[in-house]
Amino acid sequence: EFKALEALPSSVAIGTGLTTTAAASEISAFVQSNVYSKQQYIYSAAELLTQGLTTAGYIKDLSFEIINSGASLTNPKYTVKMMLVPNTTFANTNFITGNLSTVYSKVNHTHTFQGIQNILFDSPFYWDGQSNVLVELTQEGVGSGNNAQTYFTSVTGSNVGLYTTSDSEQNPISGTQTTNRLDVRFR
Repeated sequence: EFKALEALPSSVAIGTGLTTTAAASEISAFVQSNVYSKQQYIYSAAELLTQGLTTAGYIKDLSFEIINSGASLTNPKYTVKMMLVPNTTFANTNFITGNLSTVYSKVNHTHTFQGIQNILFDSPFYWDGQSNVLVELTQEGVGSGNNAQTYFTSVTGSNVGLYTTSDSEQNPISGTQTTNRLDVRFR
């Protein structure tokens, strides 16, 4: 199947932008409190469609909004992976594996102290216009201090996120389910 390299027709913001994570929360766009962090979030096709994204196309970047940087302005080995998934929630505590596409990977990712943090993909991600989107964040932190306080929304009754942090496990197979999900803008 041939897919023309066209960006999505507009940007889509998912989340209310009203609440930020606590400084010690393991749910953060930029985790510093532990050496390793892994998070996965599911954004449903229904949410994307409701926000006006009515056509398939390439997602070329995503952004998070933070009110502070946490303990550092950099995160080593910052990686964003994405995947189309049939499910809208996590059925158990196992991270989804399989054919995740690495869309962004930096040896040292730098972000600003506060505001919108745009992550321009190294490789665009094709959204088919009907599937749910899984976003995975993995990163390393300084191993102490606060995490960047990031805007998030609680999705009542739905486990739309999985997360874990560790000082020794770089690629864990399971995490903690949560109804809290980082607010995101796809473009």
